[in-house]
Amino acid sequence: MRDASKELARVFTGDPWVTRGLPVPIVTVIPSTTVYRKTAVPYPYRTVSDPTAVTVKRTARSPIAALEHPSRTYKIQLFLTNSLFDKLAALKQQPFPALECFSLISHDGSELSTLPSTILCESAPRLRVLFFGGIPLPMLPKFLLLTKDLVLLRLLRIPSTGYFSPESLITSLLGMTQLKLLYIEFASPSSRPNRRSVPPLRRAVLPTLTEFTFRGVSEYLEDVVAGIDAPALGYFHIKLFNQLIFDVPQLHQFISRVEKLRGFGKATLNSFENGVSITLSQPGGMDTLELLSLWIACKPLDWQVSSMAEICNQSPTLFSRVGELRISKHFPRPVRQEEIGVPEWLELFRPFTAVSSLHVSGSLEPLVAQVLEDAADGPVMEVLPALRLLDFGGSRDSAPIEKFVTARQPTLDVHYGDLN
Repeated sequence: MRDASKELARVFTGDPWVTRGLPVPIVTVIPSTTVYRKTAVPYPYRTVSDPTAVTVKRTARSPIAALEHPSRTYKIQLFLTNSLFDKLAALKQQPFPALECFSLISHDGSELSTLPSTILCESAPRLRVLFFGGIPLPMLPKFLLLTKDLVLLRLLRIPSTGYFSPESLITSLLGMTQLKLLYIEFASPSSRPNRRSVPPLRRAVLPTLTEFTFRGVSEYLEDVVAGIDAPALGYFHIKLFNQLIFDVPQLHQFISRVEKLRGFGKATLNSFENGVSITLSQPGGMDTLELLSLWIACKPLDWQVSSMAEICNQSPTLFSRVGELRISKHFPRPVRQEEIGVPEWLELFRPFTAVSSLHVSGSLEPLVAQVLEDAADGPVMEVLPALRLLDFGGSRDSAPIEKFVTARQPTLDVHYGDLN
């Protein structure tokens, strides 16, 4: 786990290892199967206790009863169900001056209606952690304008009823100079902009952002990355829904503005039953602060390869220093003949001009061998021109390759078996 994530995990769970300082009275709201006990609830760099805290028994109204103490509420963590929804909707909006962690999660996958703005605090000047999961809150960007000291903003499974525009999100991020972790994940591809917006004249600069995860459609991602700068970003995870065309010029420009996301030496392509991913890292491994990954949700293998090729070829400089490429498949279903797509694979290989070692494992070995064999009938030196090592994890019979190897002799070595 990265250092920033560790720090925020301690904030969110109240790790006593980092308690320091003076007592501060609070009430923590966490529905559970037990009684809310009087307890010392630690917070980093202070000892937080509440000698006057009210013991709230688990009843239908207990979370609401606890929320009636806003001046002493440090952390709100509610797992919402339909039974709590009406009570929350009836709450009067009020300030929470001590609140630092606010979490609302649709606990059982309930289809909640859009929550009114009263569920959001009138003000929470000390809020550092905001986490919503499966909660429809289209007015959220307006609330974020009042929370400029956030360290973690995590919005997961955003339903279509909770859609907010990229422009409003960017505006809400202006001035968030302490934000370290940002997660924006939509539940379905129906959450998309009506039209591609013009890049804003002023970008939201996030100087401390180290981790950014996005899930949604490429049009939304394009609008967001066109409107932000994150010079310290080291971990960028993109998850895109499937679509016919991926046009992502702003993504390429955004990555080019981030120093840590340039110059990766290793690429790992993984094919799964429901999608494909490519991860860029340094040759030492993926356990690093610098990582760029892209996931595309689609099933047929040829669609996976063509979609990934389309995006990769829009950012050729991103792959210009990749010297090691690994390819594997992670589902048991055999690849059908119509899924092979030789032209798509050749397009995928095009930006990898510096790859010197190609490692293929699993049931993709015969497919990749066939692609390279077919490439030998054309301008063979244009396919992975710097290739020096071709490594198949299986046996020679599983991936026979002759014409390509002959055409690239004497500079190409072929290995079989698990030699790594």
